[in-house]
Amino acid sequence: MPRPLRRRSCDRAGDANDRSSNFAAFGPEKVNAYEIGAKTDLFDRRVRLNVAGYIMDRTGTQIDFDHVDTNQFLPGTAIPNPNYNLHTEDTANAPGTSKIKGVEVDLTVRPVTGVTLGGSYAYTDANIPLTPNPQLAGNPLTQVFVVFTPKNALSGYAEFEVPVNVTDSGVLRFHIDANYSDPMYSFQAENVLTDSGLTVNANVALAGIQLNSLGQELKLSLWSRNLFNEAHVYRRSNANNAVLGAYGNLNPPRTFGLEASVKF
Repeated sequence: MPRPLRRRSCDRAGDANDRSSNFAAFGPEKVNAYEIGAKTDLFDRRVRLNVAGYIMDRTGTQIDFDHVDTNQFLPGTAIPNPNYNLHTEDTANAPGTSKIKGVEVDLTVRPVTGVTLGGSYAYTDANIPLTPNPQLAGNPLTQVFVVFTPKNALSGYAEFEVPVNVTDSGVLRFHIDANYSDPMYSFQAENVLTDSGLTVNANVALAGIQLNSLGQELKLSLWSRNLFNEAHVYRRSNANNAVLGAYGNLNPPRTFGLEASVKF
């Protein structure tokens, strides 16, 4: 079923950042979004395909500028710097219009009874005008970015379900999924990308075990997140390279778990 062209508007109020050095006010942000797409069920509802494309025009984009003072002494002196290690954050509005556009695709396929396959893809392109940096002398125009938004993101999964004879009921479910994302920005005013990432998760569950005539059911599941223990830096900064060095945060390592739940 085609989805008609839709237009939506929303506003985010202005304010003052409570981590700012001078509590300077910033203005509101306004977004006009346009979306068109289609939702389809095909081949006797064994295939579902959803597609959407969108464009966003955002004026007054609110940008956060961060700074950590790494000078132990006042410049040219041996006097301790009272702001040493102080983290300040100032918010400013980008001039003009930020342009954000993208495409989202979602596919689900059920080729045979008990088997479900699925996948999704998202493409995002963002362009924000150069923005005056309130933390630098003269407020120079600075390139800024949309954070934690990869240009390409892809995921897929497979599920298998097999009936089992456990107290005349029950089903054994196998699930595996994989998720990939392109490198992305961690900070709005820092031109530093994270690593790309690909993680795999898996789950085996025995569900629908009837416990009594009242309809109570038991479910047992064994799961693993980041099954292959893949490691990547999902947050990175080079802002303090000269003094403290670059830093980054790694994604969580492989974990396992066993769960039991009862449905009343």
